Formats: sequence, structure tokens, C-alpha cells
Amino acid sequence: MSGGKIGKTGIIGKISMRKIKFRVWNIKDGYWDNPAILEVFSCDGLFRPLYDPVDNYIIQQYTELKDKNNKEIYEGDIVKTSLSHMFRSNIYEVKYYQNRFTPDDICDKEDVAVIGNIFENKELLA
Repeated sequence: MSGGKIGKTGIIGKISMRKIKFRVWNIKDGYWDNPAILEVFSCDGLFRPLYDPVDNYIIQQYTELKDKNNKEIYEGDIVKTSLSHMFRSNIYEVKYYQNRFTPDDICDKEDVAVIGNIFENKELLA
């Protein structure tokens, strides 16, 4: 059996590998590009672009979370939560910070909606 160790009483643990997904913003031309345009993993473990210099792109990772409309949430997305705080807005940019995605409010997808991203909708953060 793959995915777990077999012991005297059966499967002891199960290893679950997630598929890491990215999206790519083309800085030079201002549009979302197909992530396949970049070769993220090379044989020598280095990041190597296939076509253009890496400087022409911003790569953002999928958080493994979806919003209340089942839309995938990526870093750089702008999300709105139903929770507002006295001194904070309820509109946030999703960022990767200290080994996790923030804001923490995006744990409950029923309270979160993606309303834009930092490239096409900067005004939402103003």
C-alpha cells in the first residue's frame, strides 16, 4: 500500500502530498501569464526561466484555501472578510509571512471573498 506504513495492526500513518500551484504576473505587459512559461524546477535545483528574464514576472503561490465562492486564494489577492475590527479594515492583501499566509482571518472560507488582486485592483487597499 502506498501512502502509509504498514504495522501489525494496519496502516500507521498516511502521507499526503499537496500539489503546489502558482500564478504568474507579467510585469512588462501587465497580464496573468501561464505558469508554464517558467521552468520552476530544474535538474540542478535552481530556478531557470524558459523564455524571459525572471525580472519580468512576479510568481505567487496558491494558499490551498478557497473563498466562499470556491475561488482559489493566492498570495497577492485582495480579500474581504465579514469580520471587521475597531481599528482594522476588513479588506486585506494575502501575504506569505513567517511561514504562513496572512491574514489569519482567511481560515474560515465562509467569511472570506476574493475581491481583486494587488496588480489589477490596488485601489481596493486605499
